[in-house]
Amino acid sequence: MSAQTRFKLLVSHLTKLLNEHPTISKLENFSPRHAETLAAAGFGYRNQFDYLKAVKNRVEHCVGYYIPDSKMIAQRMVNGLQYPEQLLPVLVRLFESAGTYGPAVKCRMGYDDDLSGPRTLINGTKDYANRERLKREFIDDLDDDEHRPLRRWFWKFIRDDNPEDYFTYELNVPRDFPSSYHLGRTISFPLTVSYDLDLGADQEASFFKYNRQLAFSGTVRIVPSGRRGWRYPTFKLNETPTYDQRTDAERDKVPYVQPGEDLDDDEFEAGRAAGRMCAEIPVEKNGSLAWMAGYVLNWKDGLAWGHMSTGQSYKAFHLALDTAESLDLLELEPLRVAAEGCRHLASTRCSRQLEDAIADEIAEREAL
Repeated sequence: MSAQTRFKLLVSHLTKLLNEHPTISKLENFSPRHAETLAAAGFGYRNQFDYLKAVKNRVEHCVGYYIPDSKMIAQRMVNGLQYPEQLLPVLVRLFESAGTYGPAVKCRMGYDDDLSGPRTLINGTKDYANRERLKREFIDDLDDDEHRPLRRWFWKFIRDDNPEDYFTYELNVPRDFPSSYHLGRTISFPLTVSYDLDLGADQEASFFKYNRQLAFSGTVRIVPSGRRGWRYPTFKLNETPTYDQRTDAERDKVPYVQPGEDLDDDEFEAGRAAGRMCAEIPVEKNGSLAWMAGYVLNWKDGLAWGHMSTGQSYKAFHLALDTAESLDLLELEPLRVAAEGCRHLASTRCSRQLEDAIADEIAEREAL
């Protein structure tokens, strides 16, 4: 879709909004054609002719992020067309809505100030609202689905069947961005992208950033999309990782094979149900690894199973082990029962953490 077509679509959205507004539609001097003036003014132009001339000259693209020009809207709609001054905020919001909520238009305009006058702060902070919102939108546009180039970049280094939601982005945007100084300029921001190789298994490690990572540094670049905005961002990452804590298997992209014994699902679930009810262990089930594994995972309050379901495999394993050791298991070793119960429930993202916990427990016992 061309920029001219997108602009005409925005004007049609705006015409509908003006016609439906209970105050504006009843003004004596109101005309649906005023949507053309408002649309051009929001982009910083005196009239539609000037805007379309800029489109023809490839200066305006009607795509990306735009900071609405409320001063021009005031000049054209209040001073020029004699709209009541108190309607100025409404006119700005309608311009924003016509672009932002009309997906085919491909503009985002819902920002908190227009770069003139006092800067809007996020409540209770010293952070500028426009800056934080744009940072978030830059990252969202780089990372909104697994087919984005940034995601595909990482698939060169890790298996592409890994879960895709374990990225962290650090974007170093100057505190004064965006300001009128930045309008019409191509700007680059330092970027660091980190992938959690443990797939979020240890939430504390992920939060404090001592998890295993594959990370690259690079830049995000935005180029002008017109007088008042920028196109969607592009990125460039350095070929050499900033952090590379992959194992040899991960470097070779070898599929992770989850260890453990093959447990019968029906037996396991029957054991879980009995554990939840705190039922006595039937004599014939003492030798059933699947049944006993389910039993210790759900014993009493089921906390071991609950921890496994949220990926806290370290807690789950040790709780299951404590339970197994507290019961009178006649034919099975408690460590094996607890380990296999947790393995049966482990997802890809927490299985490595679980195996580390099991290995540490075995090593401690062997050292005694």
